[in-house]
Amino acid sequence: MIIAVERYKPRTPTPSWESVKPFVRDAAARSASERYSVQRLMVVVAPFVLWCVNHKGLPLQGDVLFTRRVIDQYLETVQNTGSRATYRSVLTAVSETLNAASFPSRQVPISRRDIQMPYSERQIEGFRAWANGQHTELKRRKARLMVGFGAGAGLRPNEFELMRNDVTVDTQGVVIVIRGGQHPRTVPLLPAWEDWIIPVLDEVPADAPLWMSPSQKPNRSMLNTFTASTIGKAPNGAQLRATWLVTHLSRGTRMKELMKAAGITQFANLDKYLKFVDDVEPAAYNEIIRGRYDR
Repeated sequence: MIIAVERYKPRTPTPSWESVKPFVRDAAARSASERYSVQRLMVVVAPFVLWCVNHKGLPLQGDVLFTRRVIDQYLETVQNTGSRATYRSVLTAVSETLNAASFPSRQVPISRRDIQMPYSERQIEGFRAWANGQHTELKRRKARLMVGFGAGAGLRPNEFELMRNDVTVDTQGVVIVIRGGQHPRTVPLLPAWEDWIIPVLDEVPADAPLWMSPSQKPNRSMLNTFTASTIGKAPNGAQLRATWLVTHLSRGTRMKELMKAAGITQFANLDKYLKFVDDVEPAAYNEIIRGRYDR
């Protein structure tokens, strides 16, 4: 156990890792149990504590970091629902050791079938400002692509393995060709995002990677890894995709075409997004069902 604690370090240690390392090691060692080994705890606790320090500016105190509010805020940055449920379980277990007074009872488990909340128009405007406010041109470009391709084309977090020539611009607008992964398809960008994306495309040579570095491999945490190094409140890639889905549902996009563009073959949880779509007036409802409604 001691060896595991001493040797562990995060995959991408930040300059603050050395300063938080003793705290993380102590938290993992004190909270280890038959259910969670030291190694398992370190994998979850280390990035959580680094996020608390680097992004929230919180002090290294168990009763400050390991609270429901802070844990829930951190979980919003975790894109995968299944991982989010696991992380909360682990962090709650640590909290029950380090901050028992705030955790008298277990939380209700996160449903693995929960959908991501779409962003409001105001939130999206905030993420536009976030993208433009990054400190380097490379980060600004990647942030703009993340927001534009997420909210404007519904790309999954692991679908940013794009070359510049995978995106075409012509009289039909901006069209993205997703070649790799499990869901190859062609996705037209929503027109509202064309003026945002086209200037970014002009910065990249035709045969160059658009978002990833040449040596980078696509994975579900690519966007999380990127946003962890940015300033300000970053968007969640899965929520950007949810925003795109709700935009199309609100516009009345035909389901067959929407599923094709989304890269899905079953309705799955798609129906759950309908609660974010405004109802129409009774007269419009009648005309829609009669097939005479002109949007």
